[in-house]
Amino acid sequence: MAVSLVADLMKKSDMPYALSVFLPESGITQEILSKREIIDVLGLSTDEHILNTEDSTPLLNDIIDRVKSQKSLAPGKNSSSCQTEDITSDMLTLDEKLRRIDHNFLEAKDMERAAPFKSMEQRMLKYK
Repeated sequence: MAVSLVADLMKKSDMPYALSVFLPESGITQEILSKREIIDVLGLSTDEHILNTEDSTPLLNDIIDRVKSQKSLAPGKNSSSCQTEDITSDMLTLDEKLRRIDHNFLEAKDMERAAPFKSMEQRMLKYK
């Protein structure tokens, strides 16, 4: 499919030398698909913008124009995500989680104060 899209672009952009090098390098043994065949395979036959474009323009350019104008190939469809927690994890509230983070930080700070040069010595030993 991708080879057919690029080959269509090269044909219609008047790039015969690049096409003559591209096709053998891509290893395609069968014929490349036409613009209408690509539209059918990609399921774009219901998209009026793609169907109403001239046959002389590369399909890849038509698809890019469609994405630029609509911000999507299928307007009205949005993707979304939701962050969830594992069911087995502790069911903590946000305040409890923040308190734990503060507590862990204070413990680490107290340990650093107890032996302030220990980490410096460890870094020097690693450097050696």
